[in-house]
Amino acid sequence: MRIRLLAALGWTILIAGLCWTPRAVVREVEEEAGFWLVPHFDKVVHLGMFAGFAFLWLAAARRPRYGAVALAGLAFAVATELGQLAPQVNRTADLDDAVFDLVGVALGSLAFRFATARRARKRDAASAPVATGAEAA
Repeated sequence: MRIRLLAALGWTILIAGLCWTPRAVVREVEEEAGFWLVPHFDKVVHLGMFAGFAFLWLAAARRPRYGAVALAGLAFAVATELGQLAPQVNRTADLDDAVFDLVGVALGSLAFRFATARRARKRDAASAPVATGAEAA
């Protein structure tokens, strides 16, 4: 299995695990970690998780399919929020979280497009013939 596919699968599993962590565990972590005191820190986390989701799935594909990754990101955002309503998880689904998930998918897609365009420019520059002194004049 390709390493990029493993990275995308692993990241997706990590997101699901974090989003579906039971409320009791989340409260315990919140009490011990001071960064949760930052207003709306969870929104930044959602944005980052889903930016990584989009970037890694686009990188895993032989030919990036932005529409498919966007739809998968939407479906996964809805699934993670609805999964929080399960009695075992006992958390609340939040439309704001889902919106930040989708913003993350968009930013991750933009980052991937920028990264691949930059890599292509470097590759093209490296493969261009170098002019010698007589040819440059």
